Amino acid sequence: MRRCCGATECSCVVVAGSGITLSGNGSTSTPYTVSTSPLLTGCGLTGTGQAGSPLSVRPAGGSAAWATAWSCDSAVNSTLKCDPTTGLLWTPPEHAAAMVSSRQEHFNSGPFTFGVTGWAIIGPDINSRAQYTADSLSPCRGIALGVTFTGHVEASWPAGAQFEIGYAVQVDAGTAAARRMVGRLGTAVPAGLEEFTFTTHQAAVYAPHVGGTLTAYRAVRVVSGTLNVNSWVTEMMINVTTR
Repeated sequence: MRRCCGATECSCVVVAGSGITLSGNGSTSTPYTVSTSPLLTGCGLTGTGQAGSPLSVRPAGGSAAWATAWSCDSAVNSTLKCDPTTGLLWTPPEHAAAMVSSRQEHFNSGPFTFGVTGWAIIGPDINSRAQYTADSLSPCRGIALGVTFTGHVEASWPAGAQFEIGYAVQVDAGTAAARRMVGRLGTAVPAGLEEFTFTTHQAAVYAPHVGGTLTAYRAVRVVSGTLNVNSWVTEMMINVTTR
């Protein structure tokens, strides 16, 4: 670069700033050329900042879909994604959880007497049910629904009676399978009056946009003699957690 300073010529010094590379001497045959040095990148950044290679974030999982199960492999289970259509970064929605408890007294008075029978559901319309409505906790995630059913039953029986008491648990519209919780089986069962307390659990996993129900029906099995059920109270503890 030159300019005229009277009868003589003056020269100027060109100083390049940080990250700028300057070459040439300013002559017609070797003009000055200005270029930028490549940018240093780290922690998921990539690109040089040039038109053909813009700076961008490179998530470990790329544009892959969310994982349905978690492991220690960041490339498979990264929660930071790059949308291939918009180029925007996004992450899965936050997890959520809910808990509720209830108490239901099935019988207000008694006794209700049962003779010899295989496992029988007592009043199918009288049950304890935990119901999850689709998308009520999260419209994007599936959920795990878990219920603890705790029963309090007062029953009496004559000498020689043999019986079992429990719940028949049903998942959605599946078969209600009986579970023995308590009972008296033997050849010399004395007459008795007792309050039993017992607990059973059930869980189910649902995909996004799917609801479900877990139902516990009162059930008895009388092997011999008779069984008098005076009262039956069920307590439910319901837990819902997004996947």
